[in-house]
Amino acid sequence: MKKHAKGLFGTIVDNFYLVALIFAMGTSLGLATPLVTECMQWLFGIPHTLQLDAIIITCWIILNAICVACGLQKGVRIASDVRSYLSFLMLGWVFIVSGASFIMNYFTDSVGMLLMYLPRMLFYTDPIAKGGFPQGWTVFYWAWWVIYAIQMSIFLARISRGRTVRELCFGMVLGLTASTWILWTVLGSNTLLLIDKNIINIPNLIEQYGVARAIIETWAALPLSTATMWGFFILCFIATVTLVNACSYTLAMSTCREVRDGEEPPLLVRIGWSILVGIIGIVLLALGGLKPIQTAIIAGGCPLFFVNIMVTLSFIKDAKQNWKD
Repeated sequence: MKKHAKGLFGTIVDNFYLVALIFAMGTSLGLATPLVTECMQWLFGIPHTLQLDAIIITCWIILNAICVACGLQKGVRIASDVRSYLSFLMLGWVFIVSGASFIMNYFTDSVGMLLMYLPRMLFYTDPIAKGGFPQGWTVFYWAWWVIYAIQMSIFLARISRGRTVRELCFGMVLGLTASTWILWTVLGSNTLLLIDKNIINIPNLIEQYGVARAIIETWAALPLSTATMWGFFILCFIATVTLVNACSYTLAMSTCREVRDGEEPPLLVRIGWSILVGIIGIVLLALGGLKPIQTAIIAGGCPLFFVNIMVTLSFIKDAKQNWKD
């Protein structure tokens, strides 16, 4: 397999992966930008337009360039730490003010529902009603994360230098699973409480203004709404900067073959990739909503599913040949 990796087949796979990752990152920008612009509309009264979206993405690229110029251990690390601490702070605030007792009950019930319906959801295709939800959303998210799998592996392996493979795997599986459960439990419970108490009408907001506005209103309904919205605005902004950072770093690592172990890819290459990703994000937003985004991700993610299998098999083979423990 190593022979094919350095030949024509490997070159084709590498280029296909790069294109798919660019579209995946463009999708992240396409989904994150409306949240930030809706926050700005709520805080400052600035109307949500495509021009504002483009300005926000440009600001992300500039901040990413600053973080990149400071290096992996300074700029990227500081931005990631700020995002992590602010995420815990915002989730803790929602947990306290929205109803801790209900959230704990909802979490317990949700775990039972997950264990009961997981096999059904894994094979759900909606063949009778043909509503299109599994094809339009479930497959979309799976394809999205199939693309991000390689990127996350490269980046996390790079920043986890000095740790064992066992520590890295346990940290990723347990840490990401726990954080995902906490995130969806806290935010989902808060939204359900707001709907149950008739504080906001989520379906009506989505129909009239879109998903981004509905999300913003769930945060604005919390106590100290102005401070809460400022916290959410800063969190969304910094989180997207770190995401662009990780993606541009991985793209640079994947395209610079002369980078040695322990070295960082050239500064201009990383900035160039972040600019290209930002342009893709603006184009996808200009094309009009999620449909082109979903199509691009599904088209790129499905073939990479088989690439991920080959990468896993190659890793196992290499581990058996070269690792003593």
